[in-house]
Amino acid sequence: MIEHTCMHFCALYESLGTEIDKLSTEEPQSIINSKDKKRLDHRLMEPLEHEFIKLNFVETANHIYGELVGIRDRLEHGSDLNAATLLEKMRALQRLIVQKMMELKFAYIPSPNDKYFEQQYLFGEKVDLRFEEARQEIKDSGNCFAAELYTACVFHLIRILEHGLRSIANATNVVITDKKQVIPLEYGDWNKVLDAIDGKITAARALPNNAAKGDLIKRYSEASDRLMWARDQWRNDIAHTRTRFSLDGAKDVFERTKSLMQFLAETLDKPW
Repeated sequence: MIEHTCMHFCALYESLGTEIDKLSTEEPQSIINSKDKKRLDHRLMEPLEHEFIKLNFVETANHIYGELVGIRDRLEHGSDLNAATLLEKMRALQRLIVQKMMELKFAYIPSPNDKYFEQQYLFGEKVDLRFEEARQEIKDSGNCFAAELYTACVFHLIRILEHGLRSIANATNVVITDKKQVIPLEYGDWNKVLDAIDGKITAARALPNNAAKGDLIKRYSEASDRLMWARDQWRNDIAHTRTRFSLDGAKDVFERTKSLMQFLAETLDKPW
């Protein structure tokens, strides 16, 4: 992500400036010793090359990438490399970097939205462990919220709830059919899946009473009811482009989805 690229790249650019300052104090014709060449290559030039690859300079700024590769080659094979020659090449690389960075666009995420950016455990570690397939959706929802793409954020939140819906359906062993044929759960629409879950809950109520059964039915019924509410409140509107979401609307959906997924993670610890 841009966050990490900028952080490491800026530190390396500062190190490049420091090394240029050091070289400018050396005797121009003094030969760079093998220890310093190895240090410059491994601690500065090689990491810079990795950052150039992340920034796609190989394709979009091959003249800069080529300059870097040339310096690395001289550091590795140039036995007579002197301070003046290395200084000239490093200054040229620095100028090219500055020119290129002036062309690039970077996004700034101000507080407090930055706390949602590139976060793995936005819904807590238990949700992360229980809903492995939803991990990327959770991270994407936070990134969209951080970037003020609030409708896109809600879109990812609905996809997270889809994983929650399937988990309850799998836990209750529901079977979905279409035109009298059994179909994979992921191809069943929300109405069919929720109806099938409610059918399982209704059947469970006919079983002999005990405290564990009563608690289980209550939890799974609440899970089904909350998913049905989410379907009616958000899912249909997002799916059919009926509305767009503002900061407050998206934050409300985010917090409710987080709460529901945490509830589902706890509920699924109690086998059906």
